Amino acid sequence: MAKKKFGRIVALAAVIGTAAAAVSYFLKYKSFSKELDEDFHDFEGNEDETEEDMEELNSLDAAPERKYTALFHKKDEAVEKLKGAAGQAAEKAKSAATIAKDKAKVVAEKAAEKAKSFSREAAETVEEAAEEAAEKVPEAAEVFEEVTDDAASAAAETANAVEEAVEKAADTVEQAAGDTTIEEDQKPF
Repeated sequence: MAKKKFGRIVALAAVIGTAAAAVSYFLKYKSFSKELDEDFHDFEGNEDETEEDMEELNSLDAAPERKYTALFHKKDEAVEKLKGAAGQAAEKAKSAATIAKDKAKVVAEKAAEKAKSFSREAAETVEEAAEEAAEKVPEAAEVFEEVTDDAASAAAETANAVEEAVEKAADTVEQAAGDTTIEEDQKPF
């Protein structure tokens, strides 16, 4: 999770950097294009110049008017400054990478702790549910046994009542049969 967030931050920084570079390039190109157009238009009108004018510009008289500055000593200083700046940038990049690495490590450790805590809590919840179920199984067995016993006794009582009713019915039929005996001469056949 932390790696994804860190990756997204790095990707976002890359996109922002790319956008800034594109804007900078576009603005520089636009200003360069304007300058180039102006220079082109400046030279466009000078087609009438003759060779004499060109020779005049290139003559030796024009050369002494120019002043040159030696850049060698400044070049060495600039190189040293660039080397120093590059070294500082490298150190800052290393320290930023170290800080980012440490932060990522802390985030990963916290995520691992949260995951362990969550798994412990889940295990405890499952264990509690199993204990509750184990406690309820004997109770359910007792209730089932009581219901089974009650059903068996009710079935026995019903069987006894049916047996008694059948016996009473048989007695009643016998009595009725004994009171009404049909003599042989009274038979219809």
